Amino acid sequence: MKAENKKSIEEYIADLSEIAERLNQSDVSLDVAVALYRQGMEAAKNAQELLHRYEQEIEIIGNTINEGGVKSDE
Repeated sequence: MKAENKKSIEEYIADLSEIAERLNQSDVSLDVAVALYRQGMEAAKNAQELLHRYEQEIEIIGNTINEGGVKSDE
């Protein structure tokens, strides 16, 4: 079973920014760089999944409004 994302999009972006900064340092060993890359890819994947869930939620809300379930200001 998949673990739920506990972080916000903003937290994932901050993680990715920090990882990018570390990778840009000249003293990063290859082992550390690979581990950072792995962490960055995982953070990017989790952020993408979270964004996808938000998109689905927004689509559901939009469909509800379009079907007359919620009045919109027109």
